[in-house]
Amino acid sequence: MALTDIYKNFRIGKLSALILAGGSGTRMGSEIPKQHIQIHSIPVIVHTLLVFEKTACVHEIIVAIRPGEENLYEEYKQKYAITKLKKTVIGGSTRSESAFHAMEAADPDCDYIAVHDGARCLVTPRIIETVAFEAVRHKAATAACPVTDTVVIINSVGMTETDGQPARSSLMALQTPQIFDANLYRAISYTAQQDGFSGTDDTSLAHHCGFACKAVNTGSTNIKITTKEDILRAEILLSGKEDNV
Repeated sequence: MALTDIYKNFRIGKLSALILAGGSGTRMGSEIPKQHIQIHSIPVIVHTLLVFEKTACVHEIIVAIRPGEENLYEEYKQKYAITKLKKTVIGGSTRSESAFHAMEAADPDCDYIAVHDGARCLVTPRIIETVAFEAVRHKAATAACPVTDTVVIINSVGMTETDGQPARSSLMALQTPQIFDANLYRAISYTAQQDGFSGTDDTSLAHHCGFACKAVNTGSTNIKITTKEDILRAEILLSGKEDNV
């Protein structure tokens, strides 16, 4: 039975999706911001938005964008019929600031808030629904992938620590979407702002406030576009995406 069948009677209330799309192509060596690079003739960010558009539990989409891109996103909205895209906001100087700006633009009556990296265009409705289901159960949940490599802790000169090899069974690489009870997310976001804390993702904001998040194994295909090699891999994976939604 497909996960979408399991969740067809699942009700989450209003879920506002905050899509963070203020990045650049620096690490890719591209003059075009990575979210606007085309894969199969469609911009990366549009692939992402279309998945959230067709995910039933998503109520609205807010995108944190680069300054001057307002008209471009209006074009995307019209051309690709992204009806759930309600607002764009200018992102901040950090990931946390961008998410905070998007949160403040979200429906104040929403029940859950999902935060997702715009460059993670291989996400599927199945992944979003799975994480949302666990967020309802645990108040906070994140997509994650098991770590298959051996991970070690090194010292300042690059030598491995003798007691610095965590068991792989206890390690997962966190991804997005990360979905939270809306009141919890607002609380951890405002607290982080007041404390001057800027985390690497939104689970780190929760951890800063003493809250744990449910890590949900959503597989290894939910990659983030960061390098040119990621583009090639995404082209292959998107070719078969219809089989995974």
